[in-house]
Parts: sequence; structure tokens; C-alpha cells
Amino acid sequence: MSSLWQRVYEVTRYAQQHKLQISIPTDATLVHDSGYTFCVRVARSLLLKKSPLEAALEANDQCTNNEKTTKPLQDPQMVAENPFRPYDKAMCVDSHSETDYVLLLNKFNVLNNHLLMISQKFETQTSHPSLRDISALLRYFQRLSTQDSPGRLLGFYNRGLYSGASQPHKHFQLVPLDSVSFPLVDVLDTYARNHEEGKFGHHPDVPFKHAFAVFPHKITSQSLDDPQVADTVHKTLMNALEYTGTLLKERENFEKEASVSKEDLDSGLRSLVVVSRDDDGTEDRHEIVISESKAPSYNFLFTREWLFVVPRRAESAGGFSVNSLGLVNSLFVKTDEQKKKLIDEFGCAKLIQEVTFPRQE
Repeated sequence: MSSLWQRVYEVTRYAQQHKLQISIPTDATLVHDSGYTFCVRVARSLLLKKSPLEAALEANDQCTNNEKTTKPLQDPQMVAENPFRPYDKAMCVDSHSETDYVLLLNKFNVLNNHLLMISQKFETQTSHPSLRDISALLRYFQRLSTQDSPGRLLGFYNRGLYSGASQPHKHFQLVPLDSVSFPLVDVLDTYARNHEEGKFGHHPDVPFKHAFAVFPHKITSQSLDDPQVADTVHKTLMNALEYTGTLLKERENFEKEASVSKEDLDSGLRSLVVVSRDDDGTEDRHEIVISESKAPSYNFLFTREWLFVVPRRAESAGGFSVNSLGLVNSLFVKTDEQKKKLIDEFGCAKLIQEVTFPRQE
């Protein structure tokens, strides 16, 4: 058995025995809507956490809705504790002092064997994945992609305020794929198998704005520890962001906001202050500007065979939040009542349509 998977199972057993992991089993309901299949789960553990980015986004939206007021907020900042610094040592699967990353078991998991790769030093979730990030992520992919793995791995990153990111500290997520939970993955896999390697552009069966790339066979067949593989994946990601217009939008908005007056900035909530602490109690404070235009949101998903990038225009619609997994038709709600409302009234396809941009041919 893979030593890393053995460690995952050991940490899981310990966390469950000591009630450190909040995991409530849920049944999957398959829903057919507008020609697509969706997997909807009730994840009651989500009721137990309110993320700093969710709170900041709600407060910022409240400011926007009341933008006509002439009186600024008394406190234009929110302060949040960083749960990843220090991280919970009991949830640690892998850590090396010579690397910049730690692999953790997700404390609020909604799927089995849900892992997080976090940066040891504070970096914001509004930053792009760096080449260093991709190299570390692929090394973990390599160590976890073994015959005894519970499934092929899906990696994902929620970038920005509207991406469904739960924490402001930079983190990537890994989950084993199964035959039920991620219906659109089957569609992407089929296209990747039947089309030219290195194919880049958009997938004909995905109804929203996106970029899809099939990795060349020379990458998928060799060790992911190879620096050339990380360089190719990172360049492909940057090309995908250019293709979707995300990087262009970011550059244009930085130029526009450079001329914004102080009076305009004083009209509402401007930042989230994240408090990080070292093991010795040393405290650092990091300020994140609450500005979607400065860091346009997107979801980045990938397997060993392909990469999928989806720009976001909203974090939620109809009261339903969507993160990266929602873009492969895996949706989570907090209660049975929400599940009924989503399926019978609002609609799964409508939800995805309202949090993404229209597809452009």
C-alpha cells in the first residue's frame, strides 16, 4: 500500500475517533436537467462553518446594495483568524521542513479522502497558482496516483471572492473521483480520449464560458516529478486564463482602479485582515483587498489528462453557493429543504448558468 495513502487513512481514523473531523455521510441524488446530469448532496457539516471570505463577501455586498449612503462604515475592515497558520497538526498527512507546503485532511469534508495542500507561509487565495504551487501539487499527484488509490484524482483551486473559496489562505484541494459524484468529468474524459493531444480551446458540450486543454501524452505518461511537466502545466493554465479573458480583465481593472479617488474607496468595506500565528505565538497580519475587479474569480480543475478553467461572475445564485466541484455538476446544499428547492424550483442548470459567463463561440 502506498505509504502516503496509508498515512491518509491513519489520520482519518484518528480524526474520527477523536471527533476532530466533522463528517456526516450523505446520499447522492442524481438529477437530469436541460440535457445534463447533476449530483446533489446534502452536506450538513457546512452548517457548522462560516468562512471568512463568505462573511466578507456578504458584508461587501451589503455595502454595494447601500452604496447611495453618504456615511462610510465605522469599521471598513473585518478581522479573521487563519485556520491554516497554525494548522491543526492532528490533521497533517505530510509535511517537510524543506518544502513550502503541507498536505492536510479536510476537517469539514463533504467527500471521503478530501485533502488540502496549503502553503506554509501566508499567501492569499486571490493570487494565481504559481509554478512552485503547480510543482508541489504534481508531486502529491504522483505520490497519490497509485494502484491502491481509491480513485483517479481531481485537483482544484477556487481563486477569488466569487469562486466559492472558503478560506483566504492559499490552498489547493484533491479528491478521488468516483462514478457518481462528478457527472461532467465523464464528458470531459470522453472528449480528452477522442481528440488530439495538446488540444486547447473550448469543449463543445460545456454550455458556459471556459477553457479546456488536453495534455500531451508525453506529459501524462511520464513522472509528474519532472520539472518540465510542471512548467508545461503552468504555461497551459496561464494560456487558459488568457483564452478566457481573465488576465486581460485583470490588467484593465488594475489600470482603472489606479485612478479611483480616496473618497470612492471610503464608501464601504475595503479589506479583510487575516491574523496568522506561528507555533511560538508570533502574530502576523495580512490585509486582503475586497475587490473582485482586482482579482477576477475563476475555478481551476485538472486531472492527469486535462485542465479546465471557468471564469466566475457570482459566488452564488438563489441562495446556493458553487465552488469548483459545481462546475463538474457536483452540487452541495446544507439542508433537505434547500435540496428540494434547488431540484424542484430553482434548477441545477440555471444555478450554473447564473454563476458563470455565457459561452462565446
